[in-house]
Amino acid sequence: MLERLSFYAEVWWIYLLFGLLQFALGEGLAYAYGRIRDWLDRRHPDDLPLPAGESLVERIGTLGFYDLLVGLAPEKEKQLDAYVPSAKLILLTPKTYAKNDASYWAVAAHELGHAGADRGSLLYELLTRGARASSRLSAPYREESSSRRGAGGGGQPPARTSDIGRFCQLGRSSGLFAQ
Repeated sequence: MLERLSFYAEVWWIYLLFGLLQFALGEGLAYAYGRIRDWLDRRHPDDLPLPAGESLVERIGTLGFYDLLVGLAPEKEKQLDAYVPSAKLILLTPKTYAKNDASYWAVAAHELGHAGADRGSLLYELLTRGARASSRLSAPYREESSSRRGAGGGGQPPARTSDIGRFCQLGRSSGLFAQ
């Protein structure tokens, strides 16, 4: 038994090396992606007539989706562009909302596509209701297993869509959202 353990004691540095390599590659790729994204953003001017968020609000009015809201995601959420069906809300990051760039318009249009599919197709509605129901059935297991692992910091389970919905309900009364 001790002979097997001595093998791991001799090669511990390999595990450390691979862990550090994975960390360095992840950080390096994130840094390179940020630099390339910023370079492309400077190279291609934002020359569309409206910011993506304002364009989305205008398009929602054109389509007659009067119960659909557009809101800003919290600042700490860097990439939270989402449609929340339970709140009839499209969340956009502040950068997505404010940019006059075609790629950000595409993100806003993509989320509007989710909203249109949600209200326009019986099959889509049945599928999403089934998915939500099955996710609620498995929620006690997820919360138990995530609290054992310590996910979400301090043993808290990670935020779910219903938590975002509660955030949105608070935002409606405080005037955060465009209509």
